[in-house]
This record gives sequence, C-alpha cells and structure tokens, in this order.
Amino acid sequence: MPTSSELSDLFGTLSKIFGVLGSVEDAAGSAE
Repeated sequence: MPTSSELSDLFGTLSKIFGVLGSVEDAAGSAE
C-alpha cells in the first residue's frame, strides 16, 4: 500500500496535469 504522502504527491501530480490540459483546451477554444 502506498503511504498517504505518496498518495498526496500522486493527486498533486494529477491535478497539475489536468490543470495543464484545461489551459490547453482554453487556449485552443479562444483561438478558434
């Protein structure tokens, strides 16, 4: 089992990835 700190690191990484994806979608949407 992963430790709670490893889990929080994982969720932090995931939220960063989704944040980047959201920014890309916003940029693509405003460019159209």
